[in-house]
Amino acid sequence: MKIIRKTLQLTIWLSACLVTSYSYSNSNVPVGKSSARNTETSPVPISSHTFLFRSHPITYETAVVRFPTKIAVPPQSPTTQYRDVSPVLLLNGFGVGSFHQHRLIRALQQQSDQSTVTDKNSNRDEPASLATIIYTLDYLGQGRSWPVDSNDGQSEAELGLRYCGQTWVDQIVAFLETIVLPARESCFSSTRHYTAPPERVHLVGNSVGGHLAVFVAALRPDLVASVILLNATPVWGLNLPGWTGHLPAPFLPKTIGRFLFDQIRNLNTIEQYLAAAYVHREAFDATLMQQIRACTENQGGHAAFASILWSPPVTLPTKPNDAPSNTKNDYKKINAFDEALSRLECDVLLCFGADDPWCKPAFAARMLRALGQRPTGKVQRYVELSSVGHCPNHEAPNAVAYVLLPWLLSSNAQRQQIALVPAPLSEDKRTSVRETWGVTELTERQADDISLSLVDRLAVLFV
Repeated sequence: MKIIRKTLQLTIWLSACLVTSYSYSNSNVPVGKSSARNTETSPVPISSHTFLFRSHPITYETAVVRFPTKIAVPPQSPTTQYRDVSPVLLLNGFGVGSFHQHRLIRALQQQSDQSTVTDKNSNRDEPASLATIIYTLDYLGQGRSWPVDSNDGQSEAELGLRYCGQTWVDQIVAFLETIVLPARESCFSSTRHYTAPPERVHLVGNSVGGHLAVFVAALRPDLVASVILLNATPVWGLNLPGWTGHLPAPFLPKTIGRFLFDQIRNLNTIEQYLAAAYVHREAFDATLMQQIRACTENQGGHAAFASILWSPPVTLPTKPNDAPSNTKNDYKKINAFDEALSRLECDVLLCFGADDPWCKPAFAARMLRALGQRPTGKVQRYVELSSVGHCPNHEAPNAVAYVLLPWLLSSNAQRQQIALVPAPLSEDKRTSVRETWGVTELTERQADDISLSLVDRLAVLFV
């Protein structure tokens, strides 16, 4: 049984890794500095920044997005009042950089621009009355976040480092505490009115990003407003024998990691896996494949991949953070994704591409059942996207934004009632959203309504 489970986990894990092995080269932005840019692919101004995590420079990006909605501006303000929506952190799949989120940022802004808000003190429509900051973050050892002077795991900055889910969870928590929440006011300097910043953040995670989001929310519920899972992977961290994953790597793991890493960055392999991950071939191009190949040339890439292969899963303490320690009976650790889901104190939205060959809707059904074990009053909802694969934020950004926008603009009390997929003429709550390369149908389902094949049932049973 354990052999079967480990084999299935390895298959799903490697597939998720290989199809999304995007990264950047090291950032040229100095620590503490930022650079703003407007690209042809993203009219929303996106700024690049760095901060230090355990002395390693970490790259992140920010974009201020206006969210118009059909509400009236309070009359006490003579001008448009930009009231806050909790900030949003977009968490990437394995290997990608922040660029993988630009389509979704643009889609959120474009759909927001279609609405206006009326000021009670004016006879005309005013600009957006809601605004938020959207963050993207490159994990350490991914994208543009690398130790200084990386040298195949041998540099002083790399010694003792372990590239694993636990490190990334700690990195995300540090990012929320030191950057996102304290620095919000400065990011709204262009608005005409500013209210007190909210204290929590919406986490939107694709693939391993969803996996990490769940553990962050379970570990630090005081930081998280809600969790949105986009084809989240239920497993991460193989915990292979013979090495803990701390650099430098022993000979055998280093050799195996180097061989596998060189295989996945072959252009033919990259194209094959992208074709498997995406339903629409038009959603990725040769430029993207060249970017993937170019980004794998970082001097720390081989060592990072080997460390990831051997590192263990994320763990959580079973006792609350404020519980007194017991030196005699050390508390157990939770490393099961479903158990972490059942501990979440926030509302959770699942939005899955129906045609993902690995993180299938069958896993969404299992996640919904785990979430359903929580106390009443907690919201969990699921929307399925037809003709969409493993990366809905990149392949179906308009559809994801369509569902995400009302969720972000709603209060906790509203999220059970809001129409995520409004379709007044349809009994099955289905509607359609057009992407550049096709139409995506959106359907809200309950766990028992998700279709499961025999293969799906076996995968859910053993993974």
